[in-house]
Amino acid sequence: MTWTLVLGGGAARGLAHIGVLKALEEAGLRPSRVVGTSMGAVVGALYAAGLSARDLERRALSLKPLDLLQRFVVLPRLEGLLDSRRLEDLLREWSPVERLEECRIPVAVTAVAVERAEEWVITQGDLPRAVRASAAIPGIFTPVPVGGVHLVDGGVLDPVPVRAARTLDPGPMVAVNVLGRPRRAPSLRPMPATQETLDRRFALLRRFRPAEGRRVVALSLMLDALLVMQQGMIEEALRLYPPAVLLEPELPGLRGYDFHRAAEAIEAGYRATRARLQDLERLALGA
Repeated sequence: MTWTLVLGGGAARGLAHIGVLKALEEAGLRPSRVVGTSMGAVVGALYAAGLSARDLERRALSLKPLDLLQRFVVLPRLEGLLDSRRLEDLLREWSPVERLEECRIPVAVTAVAVERAEEWVITQGDLPRAVRASAAIPGIFTPVPVGGVHLVDGGVLDPVPVRAARTLDPGPMVAVNVLGRPRRAPSLRPMPATQETLDRRFALLRRFRPAEGRRVVALSLMLDALLVMQQGMIEEALRLYPPAVLLEPELPGLRGYDFHRAAEAIEAGYRATRARLQDLERLALGA
């Protein structure tokens, strides 16, 4: 039976998708289509292009946080903290094919045309550039200019792109959400009093930290804030477009910039998939 694998965004948390693919490969389960956004687009497109889960795992484990910072950090720009063209260069190094339509498995990646407030589901064209657009987190990565608009991260509108997947294929979906769910109720708290700390007394000195350090702090805060917004969107999308199987790897405390915890994220994705293996096998058999 045909089925679509939907991989959501999540920055470093999205490395759990590699563990999902690893478990699927071991079980001999192959999706008929892959739809991804942001980190889900990176992992999904490379997998659809021909890289195995083991290939992806080796590459993920070989990337060190400092190497990533040195690869992506650029001089301050108005469009974003990091130059997304560096991601495109990396994808050109890794991808076995140049175009989305050349992939072994049909694949789609999503991006958002900011000026039109419109979600784009991209199935053809230059693979590295399309994936770069899908992963261009606003304010962090520079957007991708295309035909008078700027494309940014597809997770802005569809963090787990089940809606986009449904437009491509009415069949069953297996969705992977690595971002979690929102709290069920607001948490009532008093505003804490300001505390005098040594850090505060030496705030002037902190202004002279290296630019890379400041970018890391900004990157982490922006990813955390984006996560909070996306969780509510995911809840609604999954209600409107329920997948046949939903995989939600447990990633406690793992933040969007924690690429040094790649092995932990991959293992979490692997465990979550193994735990639902019987459901996945029934789905593949059409049972």
